[in-house]
Amino acid sequence: MDSETKVEDKVDTVSVYNYDDAVELTGHGRYNYLVLFTCCIIHHAVALDMFGFSMVLAAATCDLQIGIKETGILASAPFAGVFFAFPFGYYADTGGRKRALLLSTIVGFTFAALSSFSINWEMMLAFKIIG
Repeated sequence: MDSETKVEDKVDTVSVYNYDDAVELTGHGRYNYLVLFTCCIIHHAVALDMFGFSMVLAAATCDLQIGIKETGILASAPFAGVFFAFPFGYYADTGGRKRALLLSTIVGFTFAALSSFSINWEMMLAFKIIG
């Protein structure tokens, strides 16, 4: 009977917290600040890649000899490529946030670098959408 009363005592002392209270109790430590800092840097890199591509595109119109139609399609490619980000959200939930951040930034950098070596606008379009 003693073991049963001890189990009941433990159950009575356990408190149930909602999400906001649990976050408030755990506080913000070094890990939270490092993740926030890392995500801010990644977010800025993505924004620079998406909007800085318009500068590259201006030079690419002469180098790749593309028309206004192809320029418009290329300009929208980084925004259309956002749909490739959805699998990384699923991967972050199942495989872990750190792995998802590492994998997504490596893939994004690789395809952004490859798009700079494009020999025609179709190749650049494919790399920008995937990247």
